[in-house]
Amino acid sequence: MALYLLFDKLIYLIVEHWLALTLIGILACVIPSLYIIGFTNKSVVKTQKYLIALVLLPLAVAMISLKINWDFSHSVKTVSYKVEDYRIKNYKGKAYYFLNTNAGTKVVAKDSIKLDESDKKADKKHPEGTVLTYKQTVLKDTVPKYRHKVLQSMLATNNMALQKPIKPVTRNKLVRTNYR
Repeated sequence: MALYLLFDKLIYLIVEHWLALTLIGILACVIPSLYIIGFTNKSVVKTQKYLIALVLLPLAVAMISLKINWDFSHSVKTVSYKVEDYRIKNYKGKAYYFLNTNAGTKVVAKDSIKLDESDKKADKKHPEGTVLTYKQTVLKDTVPKYRHKVLQSMLATNNMALQKPIKPVTRNKLVRTNYR
């Protein structure tokens, strides 16, 4: 178990410097193979070693990406807050929602919230009227500290096509439910 934990910490250390390490790895494989192919009359054996390394490098990157995506999709949860009042204001040139919730004021960029509106029948639990809830996607409390930086950045950019998690991660939602 200690070896797995060490390997896991190493992966998250590598991911923070992903671009630089990938470029160094590609240069370490491509430049020697081009040199051997173009400027020497040596056997093809060394070229094949570098080409095998060039194939193994993207395979390793893909495996690490799958592990990070798996960790991300299993490390998020949805938290729901009851909204008492909200306002849309411009703040630093962008539109923001200022939500007064039961857990304090939340300031959320307007483009990062999905609005959902639904009508339901009133019952004993919910009288007639409108109820607003804010559902936010956050990291679970059980996520280790060394994973926070990487997973928090993935959470901020979870709508990009580059990093699609294995389990779909929903956007932050402002849900307006009209009970009739």
